[in-house]
Amino acid sequence: MTDNNEDFPFGISVEDYEDEEAQQVSERETRRRAATVLEGLFSDRGLKFTAPFEGNIPVVAYGKVDGMNFYFRYRGDRGSLRVGTPDPQENLKHYRDKLESVLHETNRALEKGIAAEEIPFFPSSVSLKPIDMNRLFPEIVEKVASIEDYRGVRYSSYLDYNELIDLFSKLLVKLETNN
Repeated sequence: MTDNNEDFPFGISVEDYEDEEAQQVSERETRRRAATVLEGLFSDRGLKFTAPFEGNIPVVAYGKVDGMNFYFRYRGDRGSLRVGTPDPQENLKHYRDKLESVLHETNRALEKGIAAEEIPFFPSSVSLKPIDMNRLFPEIVEKVASIEDYRGVRYSSYLDYNELIDLFSKLLVKLETNN
């Protein structure tokens, strides 16, 4: 690392930042590729990712399989797959609750004399667009599959390309044997 750039703290250089940014782009692309491979493997079940693997703690994904919505989650070395139908009213309630929470916190901050531009959750910075129909959580659950201790590391929350494909595949197969 070089420390010739005063804009970056702790001796981090522009090059280091760009390398980290490139790694994040590469990771997103790798996750998209894993989703594409899975869609091919399970095309007979109509598997389609609407939001491929995102995040690290937890790793989540949304989509459709067997004509229903699914929600994939991996955290703490536990993978789960919920399949069912969304309840639009419940999703709308979550959205309204989030909006009310943001407005409440914004009002509290303003009452304390904090300037609006210093409030990280100020409503103008929060996306208030309509509900993303591709991310509807299946509240009316028809099938659930989970795998504990997938990597054998208690607090594991990261999955590489092969692990994403392997775990998701195992969970889809397990859905059929569980239900």
